Amino acid sequence: MKTVKYNKYLQETSKNYRYIRFGKLDHTEEKKREDIDYTLKDALTIIKPYVKVRLNEQFKVVIPIALYLLLFQLVVMKQTVTGGQE
Repeated sequence: MKTVKYNKYLQETSKNYRYIRFGKLDHTEEKKREDIDYTLKDALTIIKPYVKVRLNEQFKVVIPIALYLLLFQLVVMKQTVTGGQE
């Protein structure tokens, strides 16, 4: 195992390193990113499966709760939904 003097360790660990963005390292002036042209239909095709799953999960959770609250209001409180403002 190599030994290091403590003052050398402090000297190396106390240096102020500068952060460089990855974009500056990867892309040179000659090599620019090409913009990808896509339509709204393309974007919706990509997003649709994710949104569909999330909305289905929300409906599966929210609709039973809403029905429970509706039945509670009708049966226990004996008030109609429209009569709640009176």
